Amino acid sequence: MYRFVGNFQHTLDSKGRMFLPVKHREQFGEDKKTVVITRGMYDCLMVMPEDEWDKFLEGVSEQPFSEASMITEYFVANATYSDIDGQGRITIPANLREEAGLDKEVSVVGLGKILNIWDTARWKERNTVTAASRDAMREALSKNGFRF
Repeated sequence: MYRFVGNFQHTLDSKGRMFLPVKHREQFGEDKKTVVITRGMYDCLMVMPEDEWDKFLEGVSEQPFSEASMITEYFVANATYSDIDGQGRITIPANLREEAGLDKEVSVVGLGKILNIWDTARWKERNTVTAASRDAMREALSKNGFRF
């Protein structure tokens, strides 16, 4: 089971390559050298191991046709496979970099089973918005037995 956590700042090189944080690379294991990169739900990219991508596709296929079609067009049609090279880098294609507004400084954000890649300035804005929702989060968590 993947447990991607934390956020790490990195830079994209001129070829659109970036290092995956060591802590995240370790989670992939030696036998998993390919990730799937696609659009995220916000102004970011979503990165996941191939086996999680397969589970995602299975879940999409179980949706009603209209929903599956919409999800497929958004995520699957824009996805790409990227090998993790010997130095621990992945390559993000130009169309996806443009989609997420990635230029140079990026934040790699662990979200459990997936990673998001944000432009660092956008991530700071998003994180501020999320932090402003603490009361709503506290209430939602308390419904599931969590107390703070």
